[in-house]
Amino acid sequence: MSEENTYNELYERAKNGEHFTDLMPLVLSRENILLAYRNIKNNTGSKTTGTDKLTIVDIGKLTPEEVTAKVRYIVSGTKRSYRPKPVRRKEIPKPNRSTRPLGIPCIWDRLIQQCFKQVLEPICEAHFSKHSYGFRPNRSVENAISDTYQRMQRGHLHYVIEFDIKGFFDNVNHTKLIRQMWTLGIRDKHLLGKIKRILKAPIKMPNGQLIYPTKGTPQDGIISPLLANIVLNRIFCRTKTATQKTKFAITQWLSERLKLEVSQEKTRVVNVKRSYCEFLGFKIKVHSKSGKQVVKSHISDKQFKRKLLLNR
Repeated sequence: MSEENTYNELYERAKNGEHFTDLMPLVLSRENILLAYRNIKNNTGSKTTGTDKLTIVDIGKLTPEEVTAKVRYIVSGTKRSYRPKPVRRKEIPKPNRSTRPLGIPCIWDRLIQQCFKQVLEPICEAHFSKHSYGFRPNRSVENAISDTYQRMQRGHLHYVIEFDIKGFFDNVNHTKLIRQMWTLGIRDKHLLGKIKRILKAPIKMPNGQLIYPTKGTPQDGIISPLLANIVLNRIFCRTKTATQKTKFAITQWLSERLKLEVSQEKTRVVNVKRSYCEFLGFKIKVHSKSGKQVVKSHISDKQFKRKLLLNR
């Protein structure tokens, strides 16, 4: 069976509500490992070093058989089981002069994360909302913007709740995440145990200090966007009353069920007939034209400033 057929079969089985209790053989199959290598190799970040100073170039010096054997040994071949190496912490400047923390895993750990992602993604995709677009295969910013326009223009949904979760990647609750994976039908205990190890990988700070996280997932980890989608969305409503109720309910749900705190300063309700909402680098508003509601959009102020900084 081809790789594509294997992943399509996982999707169809998940769509039919099946549970998966023996995924590790597929994760560590030769085909899956070598596909992961090819995917990583095409990623520009593959030449960024982790705490071990290695890049994809170092892996590329090995034969396919050696790469396969090495991955299997790291994940399952030792008595201590899989223990990812410390993640390198790097601070990235933001336009507002603050910084965003990145966690850069070592290249072998990135390759292993890609192996997990390729198997988990079709299972998760079978359960994700059709209105969710971030970090998903065959979906883009353009798709998300188009969906937004249709909801505003044709669906007459003119109230938007803009949620901002404080330090989302730094605050993902590990226990809740694993439970959500279990609910999605991912019930291979060996696999879930290794995902826990990825989540708890030590973080090496610029000063050399090691931090052992009890929550969160590395922002530059290959599997992190998929895990984020498992945990989370943007909401459109028809009336102001419904919007206020929804905002309260979701804030409470995030706090009580997922242990995530909403930033009250950045979370807001927007009537797009009166004000712009900001989404994916655009500011979007609805105005009347010839008796119809028409969407008007421009590049957002934040994105404009970011482009100015990049072009300096």
